[in-house]
Amino acid sequence: MIRKILIVDEDKDVRCIISDVLKHRGYTIIAASNSKEAIVILKKERIDIVISDLRIPIINELKLLNFVRIMNRKPLFYFLTCESHDNFTEYYQQGVKNIFQKQLGFSDFMTELEKEFPINN
Repeated sequence: MIRKILIVDEDKDVRCIISDVLKHRGYTIIAASNSKEAIVILKKERIDIVISDLRIPIINELKLLNFVRIMNRKPLFYFLTCESHDNFTEYYQQGVKNIFQKQLGFSDFMTELEKEFPINN
């Protein structure tokens, strides 16, 4: 089963890079530049995984996360961040699966994603 992933990041280059890597691995990708766009997509599409920048414009990341928590079918939620501090307790308490550093942790993220949702080509 091909998994559908929603990528939320205001940086177009970041969205494109992550999308290209995930498409190459066999995932279906939808992208949003902000949380408002993401919520519109989540209302229309059956999304398996949300990958969001930790700091997103328009509606903050916690409101987006809370929207996902009240959905009937709850996708897994991951954050990618440039922040280096480790005080993410509130996000984990709200249901985030994991938080990874964009620069250093992307390969760890891909390992976890492929373990949770293997793609059978």
